[in-house]
Amino acid sequence: MGFLSYSLRYYREKIEQYETEPLTPAAVYEAKQLLKMLDDLLDEGYTALNQQMEETFSGVTRLKRLLTAWGQAPFPLPAVRRPEGEYGAPQELTAYLKGLRKSPGQCGQPSRSPFLGELERFCAWIGYRDDTAYVFLLRDTLLPFLYYQAAGRENLYPWLIGRKFVDSLSSAPHLDDHIRAVFFEALESGMEQEQEFLDYSRREIKKRIRQFPAVEKALRQLLEPVAAPKILVIESGCYGTFPMLLCSLDERADFRMFTTVPFLLPVYGARIYSGAYEKNRLFETFCCHDQLFRFHSFTGSRFYVEEHLNPEILTKSRQEICGMLAPNHPKPQGLCWGTKEQSRPPKRRLLWLF
Repeated sequence: MGFLSYSLRYYREKIEQYETEPLTPAAVYEAKQLLKMLDDLLDEGYTALNQQMEETFSGVTRLKRLLTAWGQAPFPLPAVRRPEGEYGAPQELTAYLKGLRKSPGQCGQPSRSPFLGELERFCAWIGYRDDTAYVFLLRDTLLPFLYYQAAGRENLYPWLIGRKFVDSLSSAPHLDDHIRAVFFEALESGMEQEQEFLDYSRREIKKRIRQFPAVEKALRQLLEPVAAPKILVIESGCYGTFPMLLCSLDERADFRMFTTVPFLLPVYGARIYSGAYEKNRLFETFCCHDQLFRFHSFTGSRFYVEEHLNPEILTKSRQEICGMLAPNHPKPQGLCWGTKEQSRPPKRRLLWLF
């Protein structure tokens, strides 16, 4: 039971359904998303699913043939150039983020990426409550974190929790795969109802993380000082591995993600902003998310990062941040307020950072 076995069965059943049932716009869209998932895995260097699908039931060929017959082109992959050059000396994360805000340089022309507006709507959808702490899982949520910060919001926690973080504290490589396997075990066991799936996942992840005491200790060191009655973990997507890991360790925690893979939409429900899985890479491949800095270490409950020294990367990242926060950029109505007691306007802040 696991990612490969579940995915192979899922793809086989979906392709057979597309080949035998009447064509609908929803089926065409879903098929394009499923091919995009395969393309994303290849782009990230994971070839096993594509290879086994093709070897066992010609799955990739059949899926592409269907799209061609329907006159559809695959969703494109974002053009990302991997960073060249060196990284600077390690810096403590909160100090580094303050440095971003105090940088005296100018960003030049702010980014006009249309996806910045989507990020603003994502922030408006998340909202804000005074009784809630907001944990932003960097690097992919740097822009939403800075957006909340610039709006004068409090109880914000930027945490650099990802594969490098858990691997640095564990003797087992790719610990996140070990955690994520819980989701596929639940799905293969027929747990497709939201509460059943979430309860099982929290319980099993908690058991598994106990096998890695250094990781559990580090996460509890982060969670325990958070005084708010509720914790909301913010992530781009798409499986929810690290949000669910935090939820398994603290009953106060819940999460919101931009998107997820199609087969997790029913079990994550209202925690997901958009079913447009194909947009997830647009979120993750902003230069400031993908290349500006990287995890270095975690020591004494503090994260340390290294910033890239490539001037082109620094400039493009600043343009993206300025584009998100520029004062003349139209903002969606209702950012961060919902109920009456949370509807006071945000504090005034200078939004230009560079």
